[in-house]
Amino acid sequence: MIVFKGILFLIIYINALRQIGQLIIKKNHFFQNLIYGYIIYYIFQFILGFIFQFALLNVMYYHWIIGFTLMMISGYSIYDLTKNKMLLESIKEHFKIYWLVYVFSLALIFISVIYAPGHYLSNNLDDGYYMMKVINFTRGINVNIDPATGFVDIANLKTKLARIVNTCELDLASYCYLFKIDVLVFVNYIYTWFNYYFI
Repeated sequence: MIVFKGILFLIIYINALRQIGQLIIKKNHFFQNLIYGYIIYYIFQFILGFIFQFALLNVMYYHWIIGFTLMMISGYSIYDLTKNKMLLESIKEHFKIYWLVYVFSLALIFISVIYAPGHYLSNNLDDGYYMMKVINFTRGINVNIDPATGFVDIANLKTKLARIVNTCELDLASYCYLFKIDVLVFVNYIYTWFNYYFI
């Protein structure tokens, strides 16, 4: 079920980014549209996420706004493709041209899965902080909680502002919340696959 939800997320997410890019640059090049769509979507996501974190607003509303945005863009994309009766042909053509991108990104995620146990056994990284931040945002908690103590982090303002400017965890939490996917699986495998695919 997690694999199905992950694939569903990737289809909706990649298609939404592509559609945003196509609306902006008006070209029919898949990866060029994807890049432009990614940039524009993340400018929108950053501004919205920064406001929610800075004002300590309820992040559940943020999740709903992101969900509504993805739903509207995906609906328009399906309408646009079916209006031109190009849905099935465009999917076939896409995989015919870009099949190697999928093979390489799947191979990279497979390598990532193989190295995951060693990665977490040594655990010298600060993944715990960021994973905890995503988990807290998924639950609707909009404060900086120190993962080592479980208490609210009342660090100096400079550190707090630097962490508020980073809205990536809030965005990842929205996808975990909307698609009901486990945070560790989503961040380590599903979104990692998108990063490999995007590169």
